[in-house]
Amino acid sequence: MSFRFAHIADVHLDCFREPELKNLSTTAFIQAIDACIEKKVDFVLIAGDLFNTSMPDVSILQESVKQLKRLKNANIPVYLIAGSHDMSNSSKTFLDVLEEADLFVNVAKGESIGDKLQLKFTVDPKTGAKITGLLGKKGGLDIEYYRALDRESLEAETGYKIFMFHSGLEEYKPEFLKHVSFLPISLLPKNMNYYAGGHIHTVFVRDEPSFGKIVFPGPTYPCNFKELEDLGQGSFFIVAVDDLGNTLTEKQDITPAKVVSKKFKADGKSASMLEDEIKNWAKQAVVSACVVLLRVAGTLLEGKPTDVSFFDAYEILRQKGALLVKRNTAKLLSRDFEEIKVDVSGNLKEVEARIIKEHIGKAPESIKDEEGLVLTLIDTLDTEKNEGETNTTFDVRMKSAAVNVFGLKGIIDEN
Repeated sequence: MSFRFAHIADVHLDCFREPELKNLSTTAFIQAIDACIEKKVDFVLIAGDLFNTSMPDVSILQESVKQLKRLKNANIPVYLIAGSHDMSNSSKTFLDVLEEADLFVNVAKGESIGDKLQLKFTVDPKTGAKITGLLGKKGGLDIEYYRALDRESLEAETGYKIFMFHSGLEEYKPEFLKHVSFLPISLLPKNMNYYAGGHIHTVFVRDEPSFGKIVFPGPTYPCNFKELEDLGQGSFFIVAVDDLGNTLTEKQDITPAKVVSKKFKADGKSASMLEDEIKNWAKQAVVSACVVLLRVAGTLLEGKPTDVSFFDAYEILRQKGALLVKRNTAKLLSRDFEEIKVDVSGNLKEVEARIIKEHIGKAPESIKDEEGLVLTLIDTLDTEKNEGETNTTFDVRMKSAAVNVFGLKGIIDEN
């Protein structure tokens, strides 16, 4: 039989600090639900990261319950897997509570038989589609599930099959994530009709030989400054399946508010000149009901980055009806900043040694072995948090280690 379903991923409810952006993110999810009901899809897939944290704000929980109940009342089942942001370190998640309330079905279900993980298909009663998948975990730790997966039993199953996953694929990762390790496609079970991906915030559709149609729908709304710049909107997919099992995808854009992005170059300008340029742009910009992004980069000819005031430009943009104005000045520098230039050939230790040799001789005379001290400090601080260690405990441990390197423990204890 023919049917249609929606593929949503990376909603990240509660991902912004600013109330305006938090509301837009929630509105985008609501608009996606509106479209699913309006288009009368047979079911909805959410491929991970419904929430941005395992402990979302109560108001966010209330809104998510409200929207999932709308789907339930419209007789549209929701099938879901947990994403890396949904899960806490203890593997507890509010998704368990929502599933207990019968608002969706978590399809990442199975059992360990020997050294194999056997997944079970959840069958949609209306369409007969068979759905299964694996949850996503931070740091790519979910790869162990895939290595243990009994792929043969999944591949042998008949019918229209959907596999949900929350991980990037090593063979198709975006350029900006080229240094991140992802799941090799060979670890996915073959012979599925549709692979409902999440986690990667880009839109990707590919018919993969021996596998099936692999789709990443992108986030329902951008989750940070750069994504707001690059994407400007959210998206999801409506998927149509005909009587022969052929699958057609249709991207659905979600734009709760227009994004206006402007970049300014500081090179060769004084702080006051740059300030005037930004203010003059604000005077002619059309920003009513828009999110405004200002990215400022380069090296000032005169003045410091803190000398550039954005107050007047902000006021102008707000008076013209901008919903929110955000700026990024991470790459705005002054000429006083001394750039370290060094040959980067060789391994990391060799590069570090060259940088240190270039800049030693500037410490107080009381420090006898400056190079040795720096190397010891680098080695001491080159550590990661222990499993389950809190940020506070980690900070205390690192500060204590640094104090010991400088031999100040007794002095600090006395004071």
